[in-house]
Amino acid sequence: VGCWRTFSYSLALNMIGPVLILSLFVAAAASGQGYLISQEEFSAIQGVESGGCRDPLTAVGDSGTSIGPYQITRGYFSDAASFNPSLLNGGNTWESTKGPGSLEFSQMVMQSYSNRYCTEARLGREPTFDDFARMHNGGPNGHRNPNTLEYLERVKSFLNEEQQLYTGSADCSQAPQMEQENHGSRNQGMNVLLLFILVLLVTFAAVS
Repeated sequence: VGCWRTFSYSLALNMIGPVLILSLFVAAAASGQGYLISQEEFSAIQGVESGGCRDPLTAVGDSGTSIGPYQITRGYFSDAASFNPSLLNGGNTWESTKGPGSLEFSQMVMQSYSNRYCTEARLGREPTFDDFARMHNGGPNGHRNPNTLEYLERVKSFLNEEQQLYTGSADCSQAPQMEQENHGSRNQGMNVLLLFILVLLVTFAAVS
């Protein structure tokens, strides 16, 4: 009996190692590594998001809901941080994606977002930069949203250019100014529509 017990313990110990390694392998495969974003691709996204700003690091858009060089929203940050809690080390918050040091930190946030959503396990195929860029713009399912295609083309126009940080002349540090720039074409369209309605009213009054 003693020999059998010793053999059983020895067999159990010998099995624990391989089983534990296999479990870790399965867990890693299930979580998966998201699309690995290159520096060139980070720069291309920044070119679209804040490339027209005098200081992209302090850019504020969408009435204050998108901030920093990559215009990251609070929800985007929360998704990334819940998947990778180490982003919160040192007291980092959503606001850390704006201001000094925000370029590198935002890139960590974006890679974590990719690791959560832009994976082979989730997409059923190998993810691409196109997938991630569209998710960055349209959320976890942005790669399937046709409204993100125009954004993707704008991002691609910045690829293959050797530049780390794109800058412009606009002051994007205040939300109202950013909003005016983003929605100027919409306001112009509204003015044209109002003018058309006014012409119709005058014509109708003249006929009457």
